[in-house]
This record gives sequence, structure tokens and C-alpha cells, in this order.
Amino acid sequence: MVSGGDSYRDSALLTVEVATRLAAGGARAGALAPAEAFDAAEFLDALAPHGITWSIALQ
Repeated sequence: MVSGGDSYRDSALLTVEVATRLAAGGARAGALAPAEAFDAAEFLDALAPHGITWSIALQ
């Protein structure tokens, strides 16, 4: 579960983080799902300075 203050702002921040990593050569070539391109925990942790938090909810 990912939480933040404003879903539109948070979507923009996620997009910028992806674009920045891709521009820096941070992913393998080819068509990849986001979870394949980046380490999920590290990626989501990088968004913490913007007030975006995450957790895994166990049922």
C-alpha cells in the first residue's frame, strides 16, 4: 500500500523518479514492468522525502 497527500501530485513524483532513473541508465533495456525495472523497496523509499510512504498489508 502506498500513501501520500495528493494522488495527482504523487503520480507526478513517481513519474519523475522513473524518468530520472531511466535517464541515468538505471534499468535494463526492453519493455519491463516497473517492478522488473527497479527494486520496489528502494524505489519507494526514495519517495519518502516527498511524504510518500508504503507498507505491505498482510491479510
